Amino acid sequence: MMLRSLTLALAALAAPRTAARAEPRTYTLPEGTAQLRPGPDPGFAAAQANCLTCHSPDYIAMQPPGNGRAFWEAE
Repeated sequence: MMLRSLTLALAALAAPRTAARAEPRTYTLPEGTAQLRPGPDPGFAAAQANCLTCHSPDYIAMQPPGNGRAFWEAE
C-alpha cells in the first residue's frame, strides 16, 4: 500500500501543470480551391462519405496518386 501511495505521489508531481492555464487557439483557414467532380464512379460517393467529413478537397487533391485503389479501399 505504501508503494502505491508513493507511486501516485510521484505521478502527481510529474504531471504537467500547464494544462490548467492553456487557452484555446483559433485558426483562420484559407478558402478552398479544389473541388471533387461528381460522376458515375463510386469513388465520388465514397470520398464524400469517408474523406470529406474530416478533410477538405484541397487536402485530398494533395495525396500522392501512386497509392492505388487497394490502398484507399483498405484505408
